[in-house]
Amino acid sequence: MKRFGIINSVISGGLALVFLLLRLLWSGFVFFALISLTYMLISWIVLLVINYKEEFFDDFDEKFKFYLVQIINYSNVTSQMIEENPELYRKSFKKTLIKDKLIEIAKMLVLLSLVITFFVAMCTQVF
Repeated sequence: MKRFGIINSVISGGLALVFLLLRLLWSGFVFFALISLTYMLISWIVLLVINYKEEFFDDFDEKFKFYLVQIINYSNVTSQMIEENPELYRKSFKKTLIKDKLIEIAKMLVLLSLVITFFVAMCTQVF
């Protein structure tokens, strides 16, 4: 999936650059540049949503086990203490994920705002 994102970004970015250079010949090429940039941003949003789902929902149990191992290794907590009260450690793990989730959501919102900006620019483009 990461390769698709890189290839897609290179192709879309290259097309946008070519269209921006061609705008010297005809100003209508700005519209095509905006379309290719909008496509690139929408594909980034889709990739971020897929990555968000995989990272925070599909791999939750695996990351939680890794978190428990770190707690056991770097603190005075034993596995018996964790087995007695697993919900306490699950809550603390979820709190550590909040910052990462907020950063990923902020990335998606910034890209969405750029898509809206490009769409408005395309709608107001005068040839």
